[in-house]
Amino acid sequence: MKKKSLADSIESGISRVGSDWKKAKRQADKNDRVSGERVGRLRYSYRAPNMKDAVVKYMQDAYNKASGNGRYYANARQIMYAIRPSVMEYTGGKIWKDSSYFTQTLLKDYLE
Repeated sequence: MKKKSLADSIESGISRVGSDWKKAKRQADKNDRVSGERVGRLRYSYRAPNMKDAVVKYMQDAYNKASGNGRYYANARQIMYAIRPSVMEYTGGKIWKDSSYFTQTLLKDYLE
């Protein structure tokens, strides 16, 4: 039987302890790890509020306000002026640059 040298004994001891530590570390990392799919969902789950979302959310209230709860005819510009404060609050101050964007794009998309 060959006697181990001191260097061989130290190396095998470190390897045994190191392998146990390595297994424990990998298991801890695996338990703390979030899957790539979950990271993707977390990353893209937040969307900044936009004007289209605000228009969908507040259009009925704006129409009711502009038309006197449906008693009068309300044109697109009247609805635009009624909805504008709500959209600005919802989007953090963003608003359309000209009335044609609201009347020809946002309102049209909402109606479709």
